[in-house]
Amino acid sequence: MHIELSEKDLTQLLSIIDLATGVVEYADDFIDSPQIAIRAREWKKVEAGILEQAHAQGLAEQVEHDEQGYHIADKVFVKNMEIMEEYDDLVLYQDLARNLARRDLFEHYSEAEIIKQSEKSGGYLGVIMHPFEEKYWKEFEEHEYSRLRIVE
Repeated sequence: MHIELSEKDLTQLLSIIDLATGVVEYADDFIDSPQIAIRAREWKKVEAGILEQAHAQGLAEQVEHDEQGYHIADKVFVKNMEIMEEYDDLVLYQDLARNLARRDLFEHYSEAEIIKQSEKSGGYLGVIMHPFEEKYWKEFEEHEYSRLRIVE
């Protein structure tokens, strides 16, 4: 197969590949799963081939080569890490808000009330849970985690 890309598109594709491979490698570091390990090896192999081809095409500013092989240039890696840090923050805030809101929902309403509301919305709890989530979104936006404490 042959795909023609402009230099700009190839540069963006390299960032996409770096981000995707980084995510699956990160998952492989922390999740004991043969499927993830296989995917991480496969993706890393594909990434290496694409990086080698990009370097051969003259994209030395985006792809560096040393004794360990081809890898994304530090300046590209740093930009990609900035994107990942913003994404991680967003996912953390959203997941934490959703999980805390769900906890609060179950503390505030009886199981029967939650089931009734869930049935009204076709199994979706978002409508009833929204005010609880909103409280945490506002908290995280204004204070991040500075006021979160474990109370025993």
